[in-house]
Amino acid sequence: MREANVTDAAVKRCKYFYDTEFIDDGKLIHLVSLGIVCEDSREYYAQNLGCPFAEASDWVFRYVYPHLNHFKFPGGRDCKQLGTESRRHPAVPFEAEAGRCPKPDCPWVNHYGIARELRAFIEVRPEEPEFWGYYPAYDHVVLAQLYGAMVHLPARWPKWTRDIKQWCEILDDPELPAKPASEHHALNDARWVKTCHAFLSARQSRSSGAEP
Repeated sequence: MREANVTDAAVKRCKYFYDTEFIDDGKLIHLVSLGIVCEDSREYYAQNLGCPFAEASDWVFRYVYPHLNHFKFPGGRDCKQLGTESRRHPAVPFEAEAGRCPKPDCPWVNHYGIARELRAFIEVRPEEPEFWGYYPAYDHVVLAQLYGAMVHLPARWPKWTRDIKQWCEILDDPELPAKPASEHHALNDARWVKTCHAFLSARQSRSSGAEP
């Protein structure tokens, strides 16, 4: 069963391709970093300065932490941090809580700062956002939790993320473009998701079908 084409003029959407890195202990998911690329080629990347780094698994230490900017082992930031994580209710306006490292090339931002900046990045465009990821179930939870519970998501934001892997299966599972050498860097992986979407879109067009 195929859904209506997302380019339907009745619902104007703008595609955003994203990836997150996170710590998953089986009970909670802690955001480490987030990268997102708009279909118009704008990009946003941030690292969560409130992340509980010491709680990471060996896998995260081996494959995620080496790609973080301004990071030192065994877990911490080697830059000046601005602001701290709030323990208040998520409905508290993040404008009052946002903190970012003052260095222009430093991506460390606190939880509320990421939420505010991501919303500003997406709402530059008037269309409804359409999110794409690769095996994005946990990614969507991490993204949604930036704003609190699911009901606190910004207006018009979808409560789900479209899956590149699922679309790939629909198209008989073709081999996707090679992943970047710096796999598990959230922004580079988001760029790869965008590349895969273009690849699958071209394949879908050749078979004259609708995009999922």
